[in-house]
Amino acid sequence: MFSRFFSVLFFLLSASGSGQAFTWDTGRQNQLDQFARQYQAQRGQPTIAIAVTVNGATVYTGAIGPGGAAIPNGANIRFRIGSVTKQFTASSILALIEDSEKVPFTGKPLSLDTRLDDYLSNIGQWSTVQPMTIRRLLNMTSNIPSYTADQSAIMIDPNVGFVPGQNPIDRNNMVQRIKTFPLQGPPGAFDYSNSNYFLLSQIVQTTKGANQSSSIPFFHDYVRSRIFGRAGMKSAGFIGEPAPAGVIDAQPIYLSPPFFDKPDWPLGAGDIVASVADMARWNIALMSGVVLSSPSLVTLTNPAAPVSTPGNYTGCAYAMGWFICQLPGGMRRLEHDGEISGFRAYNGIVQAGSSWASVTVLVNSDAAADIAVFGRNILAAMN
Repeated sequence: MFSRFFSVLFFLLSASGSGQAFTWDTGRQNQLDQFARQYQAQRGQPTIAIAVTVNGATVYTGAIGPGGAAIPNGANIRFRIGSVTKQFTASSILALIEDSEKVPFTGKPLSLDTRLDDYLSNIGQWSTVQPMTIRRLLNMTSNIPSYTADQSAIMIDPNVGFVPGQNPIDRNNMVQRIKTFPLQGPPGAFDYSNSNYFLLSQIVQTTKGANQSSSIPFFHDYVRSRIFGRAGMKSAGFIGEPAPAGVIDAQPIYLSPPFFDKPDWPLGAGDIVASVADMARWNIALMSGVVLSSPSLVTLTNPAAPVSTPGNYTGCAYAMGWFICQLPGGMRRLEHDGEISGFRAYNGIVQAGSSWASVTVLVNSDAAADIAVFGRNILAAMN
């Protein structure tokens, strides 16, 4: 039933497409509205928000609530975007490099080959085979296990009497926790790990806040000013912060007990809160060179680590906060989905020559396991 739904979506929306130019029209908008409601009904989603951009212009934003009713101003409702956060963290690292920031403890220019032990002490066990660099964290080739796979975090800790992963943790304790993880897998092989992007957030934190109070959220402040600010993402923020005046946050719908969704567990790896309208602004700013220079964008989206593990991205490669998938006809798709308790997210961009289009889908339920498939089919239908 569901595969047939996507086949019909592709046929109806792609009928007027031609060549490699992405287009949008009223017919496509009406069909997207219709099939979003079908997707909502079949998957039991409470709220779905979608944004579409074509060649640097936002052509569609909207949201539907229970029963498929359109939500006024729904494009500005904020959702937790989970691991889609990683593209912002990666961009903040490249922005630091663009801005000629220096490593506080060595005075050397920050680079992708800066070693992690220039920032963290007592991690010699991670560099016995090859140096642990910023590049390896970005490309998911560090072999540092993900803290979300740590079974001790989802069971009652007898020393404290509660489940660590269901309670807040400060970033310093997070660092110490991750330091205890032994490396896993073949050295330098792709291994998706949230620990990598948490550690990257701490590189930004330390670079911008050296010799200053560790209680100041320098990572958040930098992303807000350097990334959100340039992209015009006025309502975007972070888990644990109050919403700006007049902005509504979607409420999470949990299918299972929540874990790792309280500060500072998802810091850098999944802690951004944003609307589809803001995500559309992000895609446009990123692709147009407003946030990063062209060389940095090439670095950000350069496929570096082939993905061999089963799942949505088999046959693709990980770049920096983006999966890169080569498509027929010389096209390629940049994408990442996100999951954090009570929410699912997808952000994807397809490039065909100088033409490009993007789709963002945000849902306030962790039931939408196939949200990446839904987003991909919208993108495919626009060509």
